[in-house]
Amino acid sequence: MTNHQKAKKFVVKPALMALALLLFTAAVWSKDKAPSKVVNLQDSQGKSVGTATLTTADHGVNVKLDLKNLPPGEHAIHIHQTPK
Repeated sequence: MTNHQKAKKFVVKPALMALALLLFTAAVWSKDKAPSKVVNLQDSQGKSVGTATLTTADHGVNVKLDLKNLPPGEHAIHIHQTPK
């Protein structure tokens, strides 16, 4: 076996296997870590009423609300592209 063949067997192949494992792990990790953004929610008087966590999804955006200080009853929200 030549030195080149030995190097290929003991260095190159394990290095390629390690690289493949690293890329696979990065792909799985990035898929589990969907980008998200937390925004503050305010009532019509500008008072804080909680937060909304927006997370990218396969077919749109997931919105998780954490609300507080709201009177009982129905409520509605609307979203501005650029907050004021």
